[in-house]
Parts: sequence; C-alpha cells; structure tokens
Amino acid sequence: MESKMIQENQAKDGTEFIVEEYEDGLYTVYTKFPYTSGSEKYKNNFVGYSATDLTDLAVAKGIAMFAYFNYSRALKQYATEKENVK
Repeated sequence: MESKMIQENQAKDGTEFIVEEYEDGLYTVYTKFPYTSGSEKYKNNFVGYSATDLTDLAVAKGIAMFAYFNYSRALKQYATEKENVK
C-alpha cells in the first residue's frame, strides 16, 4: 500500500515525528530515532493504535505535534541539567 507524507517535524537530535496518509484514507503517526550505527534510523510506531485506527488528519497531526513538543522539551531539559552538573 502506498503512503504519502503529510507532516514531518525534526528535533535537534535528528529524531523525526512523521504523519503519513495511506490510500485507504487512514493515517499513521511514527517516529524515527537516529542511532550511531551510521545513517540508519530506527522506526518506532510509538502509539500502537495509530497505525490503523486514525481516520482524522487533525488527530494524527495533533498526536505527532504533542509527541514532538514533549520530546523537544525533554531534550532541552536534559541539556540544561547536564550544564548544571558541570
């Protein structure tokens, strides 16, 4: 089944939060996490039901943006805590 990328947000560490639409009108939300094994990325469908049950584009985009903002905030918080340890 063919898919079309609808939205992609990329965090500072290279992690991507993606929404795709499939031919049958369903949307999927997933994340690609970069690893040190070269340019390969690990794909994680972080919300189990989002691969098959999302029929509303606004919901799919909302899930992706919520995950992206929380992940970015965690990265920023981690960087701040790391600086305070020095």
